Amino acid sequence: LCQDREKMLKLAFFGEGVIGPDCHVSPAHPEYAPMDPTPYDPEQAKALLAEAGYPDGIDVTITVGAGWEDIVSYAEILKTDAEPAGIRITINSVPNATYWDVWTEADFAVTSWTHRPLAVMVLPLAYVCDAQGTAVPWNESRWCDSEFDGLLTKAMGILDVEERRKVMADIQKIQVERGSIGIPYWM
Repeated sequence: LCQDREKMLKLAFFGEGVIGPDCHVSPAHPEYAPMDPTPYDPEQAKALLAEAGYPDGIDVTITVGAGWEDIVSYAEILKTDAEPAGIRITINSVPNATYWDVWTEADFAVTSWTHRPLAVMVLPLAYVCDAQGTAVPWNESRWCDSEFDGLLTKAMGILDVEERRKVMADIQKIQVERGSIGIPYWM
C-alpha cells in the first residue's frame, strides 16, 4: 500500500520494466497468472497499522547495498511514499560485500534476485519452511505459510504450464495478501 509503483519504476529504473504485484512470480515466467498490483494507498496502510496496534505509526530500518543505485533509489522513494502512512524509514546503506553478510538477518532489506526460468525454481529457494517451521536458508523474510508451501509442492509436480498457472494464481494471491515480499516492478 505504500509503494507508488509507477513512480518507483520511472525514478529508480528509468521506466525500463513492468509493474510488479508483490509476488515473486514474474510476467517472464511461463506460469505467471496475471494480476493487478495493489494500488498506492497510504491512508489504508495507516488504518491497518492503527488496527494492528500502531496508531502512531512505526519506525523501521531498511538495509540496502550502497553500490546498487536502483535499489538505493527505490529505498529513498519508499521512505518518502511510506511517510504519510506513519511508516518512518531509516535507510542503512552498507557496502555490497557487507550486504551479503546481513541480507538474511536484517529485519527489512532489499535484495535483487537474478532470474530463474520458472517460478517453481525461485519460490522454493526464498519462501518456504521445513516441516519444523524453520525458514530455508535464503528465506530472508523468514515468512512461513503452510498453505503456500503445499500449493507450491503441488505446482512443482505439474508439467502442463496452463494447469500449473491455475495453482500459481492461488500461490501469487497468498503471497500478495499475506505479505512475504514487496515487488513494485520487474526490470
